Amino acid sequence: MNRSAGWFYKVGIEDILGIQKHGNKLKLNPKIPIAWDGFNAKYKYLNTTYNIKVKKDKKESFKLDNKSQINNYILLQDDKKTHEIELTIK
Repeated sequence: MNRSAGWFYKVGIEDILGIQKHGNKLKLNPKIPIAWDGFNAKYKYLNTTYNIKVKKDKKESFKLDNKSQINNYILLQDDKKTHEIELTIK
């Protein structure tokens, strides 16, 4: 990856979409433009897929496989399954 592609990846994925990997954790902290209603993304971790859906609404929530999460991150697992992440932001 050249420098400009690396910069674009960092700004787009990590800063705007807010998808950040820290060790074995995936943190979600999106800062999407006001005009966006949300976005969908797919994140692959080894043999496991995480489908990420971010949307805007009045009440914030964060769910992994339909179970509420306390923090805005999940522990990544290589369980060869597909997981659903739903994040609602204001």
